[in-house]
Amino acid sequence: MTESKILFTRSVNNAVADNSTMAKFVVKSLKRHAQKDWGDLDDDDKEMNDLAIDSGDRIFSAYNLPKKFKKNAFGSFGQTEQKIWVISDPANQQGKREVTTVLFPSEY
Repeated sequence: MTESKILFTRSVNNAVADNSTMAKFVVKSLKRHAQKDWGDLDDDDKEMNDLAIDSGDRIFSAYNLPKKFKKNAFGSFGQTEQKIWVISDPANQQGKREVTTVLFPSEY
């Protein structure tokens, strides 16, 4: 995967800014995504990501939050979140993925 701009939604940005442990979790998740470790997805979704590397389609990863965060209301509208999603946009005409976004499922 080529390098892309990393964007956080407002809720993720706030959670990262307020909690260094959450920041480390997000950085670790981004590294896993870049290393083609798609996280907590079923085998079919992982296979779709593997195919998307060559086809240029969107790549989607999901990482379950550590238990200590699952009771926090990080998401939009104060929703309790169970995971973060990392989504790399489809590749452009030059084959580059320009944007990867980290978000909570409630923000999709």
